[in-house]
Amino acid sequence: MWLMFDGDENDPEIECSGSPEELQELGRKLVGFTEQIAISFDRKQSLFYKNSLKEALFTHTPYEDAHFSVKIRGKTLELTGGTNVCKILGQSLIDFFSENVTPDDHFQIDQFDGNIISEDSKCTLIFCVSRMNNG
Repeated sequence: MWLMFDGDENDPEIECSGSPEELQELGRKLVGFTEQIAISFDRKQSLFYKNSLKEALFTHTPYEDAHFSVKIRGKTLELTGGTNVCKILGQSLIDFFSENVTPDDHFQIDQFDGNIISEDSKCTLIFCVSRMNNG
């Protein structure tokens, strides 16, 4: 899988891309989230994104329903949130990428009222099929 962003650390557009199976596996990890998850990503050049990130770090807060706080520190994407929010995102990944998907199928999460990204985090998260198998 690859994790890339547009270079704007204050209001980033972040894309996580891979095969449907890889995105579903990420979903399963988030559904089982209890403390902290560190996920490493391959490096990839992109025409659309200036920067490739090496790692995503999901950290638990004591508040089950806390929305994600999103930060980029160096080459790491840091997402801090409650277990319920991780389960919502995880199940969404499993459900969406279990269907008949094709390359470039994606869904995105923007920061707006009622979404899972906190108001203090301005960003867009995109999850995208970039290939059809893990090869």
